[in-house]
Amino acid sequence: MLLTMALVTGHPAHAGTQRENLERELSRFTTIDVSRPKTICVCQDGSKFDGGIGSLFQFRDAITELNGVLVSATAVVCSVLGFDVQDRPVETYNCLTFAVLSR
Repeated sequence: MLLTMALVTGHPAHAGTQRENLERELSRFTTIDVSRPKTICVCQDGSKFDGGIGSLFQFRDAITELNGVLVSATAVVCSVLGFDVQDRPVETYNCLTFAVLSR
């Protein structure tokens, strides 16, 4: 099951750009520091990390193509950490197909 997150914003106290407003709303659910998770997700992409638990991670300036033009975007992934036998993080996998666990 895929979950799509829709964000509806009202009029903020101080208006910013559309991107700033989007990123402010996203920051309620996402983190830019994987050691400080906010929202838990489960990777569902069929990789070796499929079923792995991670947290929603926000990337600013992800480059993507839109109508043949390269553009800067804000992306959200499920960032799953892989640990060694001493429980030290050794690998981070950014999963693009994921489900969000509700609180």
